[in-house]
Amino acid sequence: MDHPWMYTMDKHGETPTTRARKSGYTVLAEMLLSQERKSEAAHDTVGAAAPDGDAYWGMSHSVYKMMDPKENVAPAHPVVDSPLHEATRNGDVEAARQLISDGADINEENNQGLTPLHLIALNGRTDLAELFLESGAAVNQRESYTGKLTPMAMALLMGYDDLVEELSVHGGVC
Repeated sequence: MDHPWMYTMDKHGETPTTRARKSGYTVLAEMLLSQERKSEAAHDTVGAAAPDGDAYWGMSHSVYKMMDPKENVAPAHPVVDSPLHEATRNGDVEAARQLISDGADINEENNQGLTPLHLIALNGRTDLAELFLESGAAVNQRESYTGKLTPMAMALLMGYDDLVEELSVHGGVC
């Protein structure tokens, strides 16, 4: 799996999911798990086994249990992304550049209310942020899934200081 950000721990041993949970953003923690589950499913469709699938699923079960000990239920609705969301999620700068050039809506929300810039904030991709900001992305658009967070608020929550700085330079607020 090529998602080291999901498992990266800060100096306190926190991952993005545990930071989201401890900050009171339970829905964001659920969304992070559903995003990872989506990438696991996409990885499995190409016929290769995910290297740490068993470890991940054990972790997701524990995180859901931690979030709500009475209900251990994954989010009901799968993520539905536009091609630009997919390119952003996959970190494909060239595909994103081409889609933007072809007229893709850079501020379009997926079914979770996230714009591509929100996905960038979750993944900490400053290179993609620069592309989107130079192309006129709405730096302060609030999403509707986790509690009206801006991309900068998400990047701050995730601990991506360089990305927070980049968004701030372009007028980003929390």
